[in-house]
Amino acid sequence: MHSKLCDTFANVPKRTIVNTMSYTLGQAATASKKSKSTISKAIKNGLISAIRQPNGSFKIDPSELHRVFPINTHNEQERTSDRTHKDSVETLVRVAQLEAKLEASEKRVDDLEKDRDIWRQQATALLNAPRPKSFFQRILKQ
Repeated sequence: MHSKLCDTFANVPKRTIVNTMSYTLGQAATASKKSKSTISKAIKNGLISAIRQPNGSFKIDPSELHRVFPINTHNEQERTSDRTHKDSVETLVRVAQLEAKLEASEKRVDDLEKDRDIWRQQATALLNAPRPKSFFQRILKQ
């Protein structure tokens, strides 16, 4: 029976399954959320197998990449969610601080404008006030 099966499949052309999808170094770095230098070091150290192209770039199989740097979407989503919540709380606190600072600055500007107006009125009043006679005018009685 075994030889019958072998004879049956003897005429079937053999095909190899080729994965047409592959990452470049940059794409692998983005996909694994690692730096390109980290991926490059992993290739050099033999942790990830990759094919060097004639132009010097690497062709990295996704399964090889994710074998070493697994995709952990659940933990990533939790960390992102926690970060987002923490960031939003920090942002709200920072916005409140900045609004208080802005309000204090606006109050200070208003106070300075009032002081300026008072000084301007005093200067105008002094310019328009009658001047006393100078020393020489009093001596010469003019």
